[in-house]
Amino acid sequence: MRFILIFIAGIVNDLMITQYTVDVVNKVIWRAVIVSGLITLVNFFFLTVIIRETLQTSFLSIVVYAVGNCVGTYFILKRDK
Repeated sequence: MRFILIFIAGIVNDLMITQYTVDVVNKVIWRAVIVSGLITLVNFFFLTVIIRETLQTSFLSIVVYAVGNCVGTYFILKRDK
């Protein structure tokens, strides 16, 4: 269950990063500023969660989070095609 939540968090994080990039390109200043802050908070939160785990579990959590980010990128790029 924990890895599923980390995977979903990776997807959500990537969706926020993509929204931030779109907002910067379109010069939607305040939304870009807010999303940028949210990205930072989410990244540091998960970093502290992962660091608290044992070394072996931490590595697996990082891999699961990265795969979630990959899936988020895939869905955004497929949507925009």
